[in-house]
Amino acid sequence: MAAELASVAAKLAAPGKGLLASDESTGTIGKRLEKAGLPNTEEIRRAYRELYYTTPGFGQYISGVIMYKETLGQSTADGRRFVDVLAEQGILAGIKVDEECGLVPVVEPEILIDGDHTQVRGVVPPAIPGIMFLSGGQTEEEATRNLNAINLEAQAAGRCPWALSFSFGRALQASVLKLWSADQSRVAEAQALALELARVNSEASLGRYSGGEGAHPSTLSVATLRETFRGWNGGDAPGGAEAEAAQ
Repeated sequence: MAAELASVAAKLAAPGKGLLASDESTGTIGKRLEKAGLPNTEEIRRAYRELYYTTPGFGQYISGVIMYKETLGQSTADGRRFVDVLAEQGILAGIKVDEECGLVPVVEPEILIDGDHTQVRGVVPPAIPGIMFLSGGQTEEEATRNLNAINLEAQAAGRCPWALSFSFGRALQASVLKLWSADQSRVAEAQALALELARVNSEASLGRYSGGEGAHPSTLSVATLRETFRGWNGGDAPGGAEAEAAQ
């Protein structure tokens, strides 16, 4: 069992790959759908998830998908189980459950954008395969640039024992939802955008994102995406408090 868990953890933390956090509750995803002009129905939620899980090439950049309990049992329109579709691309599917179930535990402490930050090297054991950063409180582009800055800081300091990657929800979804909600027949375009967002964050997880002004695939403005929770204080400078966590 221990060897199997270690193998799964290593796959999740594979270099250049991160997690798609698609475990929003029915209520949370419903608010986002309704804001985009879509009804919060089971079929709409299923179709939206299918868009991501069937994106060609997604497994190049995504190692795992965190699902909500409803989504775990759903299938594509042609009857293939989501978990099987993901497995075909080498993507592991998971759900938040009791750690006694024999599954890889994902410890998710809340690190606010504001305030003092702990030195990661002093508190995270080197045996942990990866640290995945969330995107709350940031725009899509900020999340990418800050993740890249974290990895550049870690590389400059040396001796970094973990993968420093992403577990992004809105930073991989907001622009895609905007496109798809306007015309649900534009699945191929939405999937291409989803793949591009995954690609730039894959580069950032290796400290290799070099996108210039206007190069990021995000189609949404700062004002559209800025969240006022999780400690965001309204500052505009990227690479600030989030990057401190890797020092």
